[in-house]
Amino acid sequence: MKRTLVASLVIFCSVLGWAQQEQLYGGGMGFFAAGGQVLGIGELSERLSQAGYGKLPGVGMLIGGGGMGWIGNFGIGGEGYVVLERRISGATGEAALSGGWGMFSAAYAPFVWDGIRISAIGSIGGGSLGIALKRGELEVPFDSLLQRPLGNARLSTGGWLAQVAAGAELELLPGLLVGLRAGYVLPIGWDAPGLEDGGRVPGVPKADLRGWSLRLFLGGGSPIRRTDYAPQSD
Repeated sequence: MKRTLVASLVIFCSVLGWAQQEQLYGGGMGFFAAGGQVLGIGELSERLSQAGYGKLPGVGMLIGGGGMGWIGNFGIGGEGYVVLERRISGATGEAALSGGWGMFSAAYAPFVWDGIRISAIGSIGGGSLGIALKRGELEVPFDSLLQRPLGNARLSTGGWLAQVAAGAELELLPGLLVGLRAGYVLPIGWDAPGLEDGGRVPGVPKADLRGWSLRLFLGGGSPIRRTDYAPQSD
């Protein structure tokens, strides 16, 4: 761990020194974003439908934001989003799905013009999904209730996430940026959903955040400029 930290500091200082020497463009940006995220819940949604809860959509709505600092063609930052809750209902009861994710990102912009930047982005972080079930009104004998209590149940799962994405940013006005990010989110080491109190639920279908993600953003930051450096003065 210490070796990794020292190596990271050395690399960062080297890049910073090189940027200062070459007088490369540096700046930063922050943004608010909204979009959509494909969800890996196909089998879970089908089982809920068969049980009378209704069918969950395979795409969730995202809302969040992030930021990134740039030195030349290289960027470092992060972003985080909430998967807005979606409720469904049927003859058996109600179900609700919600979640979120956050990631640290590193980017490289091979194409930079005055006012336009196109970049490739790699990210790693974590996320979670939660499924809440609420049964409809039932009449249950007390003896049966003692053996198997009824009520609301909430299942959750989560773990590491990785993402490969592409981004494009356009400078509308000095300090005002609009952009688009599209990528594929890959869960790493996620288990099937279990009860939030730690109880296992044998047979529950897997659910995760695997799929394509698209975000539109609006924010502010430093002007986008080419990374060509100015010649040293005599």
